[in-house]
Amino acid sequence: MNIYLLLREFYIRQSVNPLSTGQIAMWHALVYQCNQLGWPSEFNMPNRTLETLTGLSRTGISKSRNVLKQSGLIDFKSNGTKASTYRVVDLTTTSDSAQRSAQNSTQRSAQSSAQNSTQRSAQNSSTYLRLDKTKQDKTKDSLSDGGAHETNAFTEWQKVWGFPNAIAQGDLVNWVQEFGDDLVCWVISYAARRAVQAKSADGYLEKTLSHYRGAGISTVEQAEAEAKQHAETAKANAPRPQQSRYGKPQRQEAIPEWMAKDYKAPKQEATEAEKADLAAQLAELDKLRQEHDA
Repeated sequence: MNIYLLLREFYIRQSVNPLSTGQIAMWHALVYQCNQLGWPSEFNMPNRTLETLTGLSRTGISKSRNVLKQSGLIDFKSNGTKASTYRVVDLTTTSDSAQRSAQNSTQRSAQSSAQNSTQRSAQNSSTYLRLDKTKQDKTKDSLSDGGAHETNAFTEWQKVWGFPNAIAQGDLVNWVQEFGDDLVCWVISYAARRAVQAKSADGYLEKTLSHYRGAGISTVEQAEAEAKQHAETAKANAPRPQQSRYGKPQRQEAIPEWMAKDYKAPKQEATEAEKADLAAQLAELDKLRQEHDA
């Protein structure tokens, strides 16, 4: 299960059928547990653990999970005095785009079969074996210590600051889509080296990546070069450290210009492709709203 696509589909639904804060926290807690266990089809989770992760009472957990089940986001089964069994619904396979893709795939398969059934049978046998092996490899990668390539930034955030909240998860999805997984991972690692705390992490990454956007930085190599140049410039322009009364120099660290409170990033006009992509997303959301109203 791709956690980035799962979060995207969740927030598309959230924009159409909004959930309460407690219900959102409940869904994120279940996704977190499922991710930690390697995305099993079902898993057990005690109410006490859910109370700790969500801040909900036992009654609140009962109400929230019923709403999530009715919304088609999860399924669960009570086990009496034992921990309840939960299943996180894979929204990426139930979205409209996935259904359309499946329909198109079925139509193409039927047309190909009509043209040459004998040749198709031989080709498909080989293809299915390759697809099955690829699927197994991806599953194995997603359960490894490093995680799948798509979840590197998410995993890196967890290693440094713990499980990200709903706002940070949405930002991570947007940043990875815009800048790529490698660059976002590098910024998280850079922030960790600078001892950025969890409560300031989202704001720090937002300001840093906004600076990269204005400066046209899009690769790890460019980011490293910019950081090295900034360090050299700061070192050259740093004032001579003052001597303390104990005879040791006082440590001073220059603040980058783009980290100043009054800093304004250079304006950058959106390209025609970006405008078209945004219009397509807005049209899809509008279609979902119309279907919901109908």
